[in-house]
Amino acid sequence: MKSLLLPFLALLPLLLAGQTIPHQINVLDIQPDGADKEILEVGALGGKVFWSVTGDVNYLSSGTLATTTSFPGGIGFRSGLENLGNAGDLYYFYYAHQGKGYYAEVDGRLPAPRPLRFPLLNKDGYTYTNPVMSGGKIYVIRDQRQSSPARHVRQILELNPATEGATIAYADTLDYVAEPDNGRLAELDGHLYFTHFQGESSGPATYAVASGTVTDLGVVTGGSPLAFHRAGNRMLLSYTDAMDRPVSRLVTAFGSEAEHATALQASTAVALESALVATGTDGKLYAADYTSGNTTLLVAGSGAHPLRVFQVSPTEVLYARPIPTGEWVLGRTDGTPGGTRDVVTIPSVATTGPQEFAMLGEFVAFLSANHPLYLFDLGSEVLQEVAADCSRSVADPGLGTIGDRLYFAADHPDYGREIHYLTIPQQTQFSGTAFRDDNGNGTQESGEPGLANIPILVDGGEEARVYTDSTGRFTLLARHGDDYSVTTDAQDCYHNTSSQETYAFTYSVAAPPAIQFAFQPEEGAASLYLKLNSGRVRCNTEVPYWLTVYNDGCLPAAGTATITLPENVTYLEAEPAPATQNGRELTFTFDTLQPGQSFYTILKLKMPDETFAGADIEVGAAAGATTATGIQATVTDTYTMPLRCAIDPNDKLVSPSREEPSQSNYTQLDEAITYTLRFQNTGNDTAFDVRLEDQLSHHLDLNTFRPLAASHPYTVRMLEGGNVIFRFDNIFLPDSNVNLVGSEGFVSFEIKARQDLPDFTVIENTAAIYFDFNKPVITNTVRSTMVEALDWDQDGFNFYEDCDDTNYAISPDGVEQMDSGFDENCDGVQAISATTAVADALGGSLKVYPNPAGDWLHLEYSDPLPLQARLVDATGRELEKVTFTGALRLATADYPAGVYLLKVSDTRTGASTVRRVMVGG
Repeated sequence: MKSLLLPFLALLPLLLAGQTIPHQINVLDIQPDGADKEILEVGALGGKVFWSVTGDVNYLSSGTLATTTSFPGGIGFRSGLENLGNAGDLYYFYYAHQGKGYYAEVDGRLPAPRPLRFPLLNKDGYTYTNPVMSGGKIYVIRDQRQSSPARHVRQILELNPATEGATIAYADTLDYVAEPDNGRLAELDGHLYFTHFQGESSGPATYAVASGTVTDLGVVTGGSPLAFHRAGNRMLLSYTDAMDRPVSRLVTAFGSEAEHATALQASTAVALESALVATGTDGKLYAADYTSGNTTLLVAGSGAHPLRVFQVSPTEVLYARPIPTGEWVLGRTDGTPGGTRDVVTIPSVATTGPQEFAMLGEFVAFLSANHPLYLFDLGSEVLQEVAADCSRSVADPGLGTIGDRLYFAADHPDYGREIHYLTIPQQTQFSGTAFRDDNGNGTQESGEPGLANIPILVDGGEEARVYTDSTGRFTLLARHGDDYSVTTDAQDCYHNTSSQETYAFTYSVAAPPAIQFAFQPEEGAASLYLKLNSGRVRCNTEVPYWLTVYNDGCLPAAGTATITLPENVTYLEAEPAPATQNGRELTFTFDTLQPGQSFYTILKLKMPDETFAGADIEVGAAAGATTATGIQATVTDTYTMPLRCAIDPNDKLVSPSREEPSQSNYTQLDEAITYTLRFQNTGNDTAFDVRLEDQLSHHLDLNTFRPLAASHPYTVRMLEGGNVIFRFDNIFLPDSNVNLVGSEGFVSFEIKARQDLPDFTVIENTAAIYFDFNKPVITNTVRSTMVEALDWDQDGFNFYEDCDDTNYAISPDGVEQMDSGFDENCDGVQAISATTAVADALGGSLKVYPNPAGDWLHLEYSDPLPLQARLVDATGRELEKVTFTGALRLATADYPAGVYLLKVSDTRTGASTVRRVMVGG
C-alpha cells in the first residue's frame, strides 16, 4: 500500500534493451493507491525537484524518501513560474495569476516554500511589470493613470524578502496620460532597464540599484510599451515605432546600439560568443552582429508554428523547425551560415513542436505534450526515444535537471502517473567531498566522516547549487574543455579548513579534479532538542511516556538522557531500558546521533490513586551530548499533566496552556503552538490502521508546520487549506482489554500563528481519529487566544492578572501608596488617609456580574450617588465612559474575549475602585 506523503520509494531500474543511448529510468512511487492525479508541472526549484498535481497539491524532493514532502496549494506553482535569483540557500520565485503577482521563498535546507507578502503590491488602479532581482532585493515597476485631473504616476518599488517590506525607490509623475505603461523590466550588472518619462516623450533608461541614479538612454517615439530582455550578458530592447514597425536593438548602461536590420523576437534571443541568435518577427532564424546590428539569415521558417531555440553551449544553439510535411527537424548552429545545418527528423512530436528542453551533461532532452521524451547526443548526433509513457502529459509538463538526474512525468504500468528520473551511465562528470576535518589539516583521513547537506556552489555548466549526500559526496556532470569554479557555502557553525576554498579548473576527462572541502565545527555547533509526551494520565493506571532526543545541530554527538519522576509515580519498565536507576532518576544512554537523527524510548509508569485527583504529575527530563571533538550540548524539559480519574481516552492537548478564569489560554504571537493528539483503541479487536485528520485554522501560518514526535512510525501529509493527515499504517494497535499500555498512541506537532493577527484572535483546533474503517472519534476542542504580549510592563504578572499592565508599579505584588489615586496592589481599594476619606474609596457596595461577562455586564451600587464607569482594555485604551446612578448595563458583545479593567468613580469626590472583569467567557 502506498501512503499519502512520505511513501515507500520505489526505484525501479529499467536498463532499456537495444538503446542507442543507454540510459536508466527510476520511479518515485509517490501517489497513494488508487490515485491517478494529473501531474501539472515538473521543474528544478532551489536545488530540489518540484512537481504539482491536480487538487492543488505540491511536492518538493531531493529524490529520496526522507526528502520528499508535500504542501498545499495557495502558493500556486504552475507553468509560468519565474526564478528571480537567490541569496545563499534562499531562492526567490514569482508567478502571475488572474492579473496579480505572487512571490515565494524556497530554503534549500527546508522542505516547503514560504509565500512572501509585500505591501504596495496587487493594489487596485495600478498595473505592474514583471519583477527582477538585484543585490538581494526584488524590484518591480507600477503605473497608475488618473483622468481627472490627468496624471500618470510611475514608481520603482524595492521589495526586501528578508523583512517582507516594500519601499518606493523612485517615482515620476506626468500631468498627462498619453505615454504607454512600462513594458517588460530587466536587470543586468546592477542596473534596471525600464521606460522613463523624458520631456514630452519617453524612452529607455537605467536605474542604478546601488546609487539610485537614473540615466536616460534616448527617446523613442511609438505607441507600444518598451520591452527589455536579458540574453546572457546583453540587453535587448524591442518595441513598435510610430510607423507601426517592429524594432529591436541592443542597449547598454551608456546608450543604445544600432537598430537591427531585421527585428528580432526578444523572448527567443540567445547571446553566443559570435553573434546574437534569435528568431525574427517574420519567423525565421537570424544572427545579429553585436556592433553593426546587421542580421544574417540562418534558417528559413516554414509552417504556422515558430522555431524553437535552445542554447547548448556558449558557442552553439540547438533549434527545432517545422517543415512542409508537418514534421519537425532538429538542427544546430554556431551563429554562422556555414555552421548551421539540419541534423535529424523528430519521429513523433506535437504539431506545435517541442515545448520543453533540458541539458543533461552532453545530452539534450526535450518533449511535447502527449508525445515521447527524446534524448539527443550532441557528440554522435544520435536521437533516442526514451522508453517511458508520456502520452498523457499535460500541455506544459516540464523537465528538471538536478545533478546527474533528469526528472519528468510519465505513466508507469503498475503505479500510474508518477515522477520518473533518468540517468545516463558513464557520462563525464566530476565529484567531490565535504568532510569533518578533525585534525585541521585540510585532508580527509580515516575516521573523518563526510558531512551531509552542505551546499556546493558551481559556476559553469547547468548547476548553480547542489547539496552533498548522506556520505558527504556530490557529483556534477561536466563537459570536456569547459571552465568551472566550485566553492561552498556551509552553515555558520562550520569553519572552513580546506586547502583551497575555491577550485577553478578547465575540465579534462583524463584528469578530473580532486575536490575536498574540509570543515571544523565552531563553538555552539552541537545542539539537541528534547520532547516528552504521554498517554492519558489517569488514576491507578499504567501510562506510557515517550521520550525523544533529536540532534538538531551540525555535528554528530553521543550522550545521555535522564528522566526524573515525582514521588507518587512508580517506574515499571522502559524500552530500551535505562542504563542506570538512582532512586527516582532514570538515565538512558544513546550512541552517536548524526545531525537529524533521534533517540527514542518508551516508559511505562504507574499513576497514583484517586486521592491525588487533580494534582499535577510533573516529570522532568534532561539530555546532554558531546561531539567527538568535545563540544557539549544540553537541554531540559518539564512535562506536566493533571491527574484525571475519568477522561475520554482520545483527546487533544495544546501548549502553551495557561489557566485563568476566562479559559482563553492567552498565547503570544511569537510563541510556537504545540498540538498533541492522543488516541487509544478501546474496542474489542486490534486496529490495523489509525488515521488522524486535523483541519488547521486559517489563522495559522502553514509554512511553520513541523512534526515533533510520535509513538509509532507514521507518514504525514498536508492537503489544500491546511488539512493535516497523519497515517499510522500497519500499526496493529491492540485493544485496551488485551494490552492497556500498548493500546495507546500519540503524535505531536508545532506551528505558529500568522504574525499579522489582531490581539485576542481565537484559534481553535479539533481533530478526528479514525480506527480502520470505523466512524471518526472527534476530540475535544482546544483554544489559544493570541496577543502580541502577555506582560506589557514586564512586572512578572500577565495582563489578565494585573489591574494595569501598562504601569510597572501596579501589580498584585505592588506596594499601596497613600493618596496616590491608584490601586497599586490591585486589591480593588485605594489607600486614602484619614483626613481625606474612608478606607473604602466608594464606601457603598458595588456588584459587578456576570464575571466572565457575555453580551452584557451589569453594575449595581448600593447608594444613590452619581458615578462614572470606565471600561479599559489590557493596553490602557478606554472603551466605555458612562455616568450613572444606582445601576448600569454595559454592552460587551462586540469586544474580543479577554481581561478588562472596570474603573468606577464618584463624580463629586473622585473616590474610585477598580475591578478586573472577563469578557467572552
